[in-house]
Amino acid sequence: MLNLFILQLREINFAKISTIRKFQIGTLLCACIFAGALKYSDSKAAETTTAEPISTNVAPTESSSTQLPSTSPTTPSSSLSTTDIPCSGNPSICPFTEALTCEDGFCKCAYPHLTYNHETKKCTAKVGEQCGFFIGLKNSSRVSCPPNAVCALVNLEMLSDGQNQYSNHQCACIYTHYQSPTGECLPLANHGESCDESKRCNGESELICVNGTCQCQFGYVNQFFDSEKNSCVSYAGGECMRSCVDNAMCDFRGTGTCQCRLDHRPNPERQCEPIPPGYLSMCLGEKELCNTAAGLKCIDKVCQCGNPLHQVYDFQQDKCIGLVGDICDPEQPNNCVANASCTSTSIKTSSSNSNNNGGIHSECTCVSGWSTTPYRKCMKGYGQPCSNEFCNVYRGLACINGKCDCYDSFLKYDEGSEACRSSVGSPCGKIFVPFPGDWLKSSCPECDSYYFACDNESVCTRDFTESNEIGALEKFRCQVKNAL
Repeated sequence: MLNLFILQLREINFAKISTIRKFQIGTLLCACIFAGALKYSDSKAAETTTAEPISTNVAPTESSSTQLPSTSPTTPSSSLSTTDIPCSGNPSICPFTEALTCEDGFCKCAYPHLTYNHETKKCTAKVGEQCGFFIGLKNSSRVSCPPNAVCALVNLEMLSDGQNQYSNHQCACIYTHYQSPTGECLPLANHGESCDESKRCNGESELICVNGTCQCQFGYVNQFFDSEKNSCVSYAGGECMRSCVDNAMCDFRGTGTCQCRLDHRPNPERQCEPIPPGYLSMCLGEKELCNTAAGLKCIDKVCQCGNPLHQVYDFQQDKCIGLVGDICDPEQPNNCVANASCTSTSIKTSSSNSNNNGGIHSECTCVSGWSTTPYRKCMKGYGQPCSNEFCNVYRGLACINGKCDCYDSFLKYDEGSEACRSSVGSPCGKIFVPFPGDWLKSSCPECDSYYFACDNESVCTRDFTESNEIGALEKFRCQVKNAL
């Protein structure tokens, strides 16, 4: 390029150009001369490099305690790992970019800490030693890692050669292997394989060494080994570290156990299965069963309690419970309506084979101090303390001065029927009593009326005696039985 520029200068008539133009041409000429000299210097340096061992001694800065791998002319060639590649007369056969140098007629690894791998044909570092490509260093080398290892960024600490800084990369075993004392990567022991201090179990598979064998860390009561996932998997409700059965998650911040998703539930095999349609959900009979665990059946394409005339659905317990008088199982807790319990009584039956065949009959009955309503539920009975609760309005009771008592002083309480009764001539039946506030509707929707029965000497009948006009208000009063 310089010769071509000189030929062009000969054709220029310097007498006819300006001073500024002359200055520009002179500057360009100096630049060409400098470039030619630099190219000549680099070619001489390359000849020197191929003729002598390469020195890459580095000195770390005071803030760095780690040094780059280095070699020097003083390093004995016997300390360098030798390859089977001859290089006499052709040193370029050993490229330094692959961490090779030509010594004693053979290619050798350029750094003392490297070992030549005859299978991969590369110079490799041991696990825990420097690797990678040292960018910026003159005649930089790519240092490989041994089999089953990768060149990983260890930390953010920077290495230095005194002028430049480099990232700190070291060889590290892949997750299925561990580092041996000789700097190799050995495979971790899998489930059921023998283990000891020198052969560790695969922690990624949640295995630990128990009595010389790799087993699940939480025991087989909580986990099982899934060969497809190559990992220990925890059952629903079992202790866990990470892996759970399908449709479950490890609640490691709370209970430390596998919990099924909200739309799933544990089954007897401790797997998570979908929750079937719930109460009042649409269903398709045999193709889509209702939640049988809650006592539901598919009736007219709607999930209802299996015995609708004897059961009611309890949304707090999320299951069907028995009304008062319904047959129940005393072994099952909370299977009756509120303030009722499953009571068992002995019964005797007779047959041709035996005069006294015993049996047990269990049904839901109100607990002591509570009485039954027409809807077969339980409300507070006569004489019971009360505050915000309602007394049994179907028995003519009201909460008076903190105690359940007859709504009116003319009423008399009958212990046999557990109800307040009206006498002859007194009102009876359902009597509506308006209450202020809407809170009553939510706590007891049926408590806006009281119900009064007549005593044993009278019956509750319609009374039209006050007016014979059409549209007169119809009333109910207790009247003597013989007068009807």
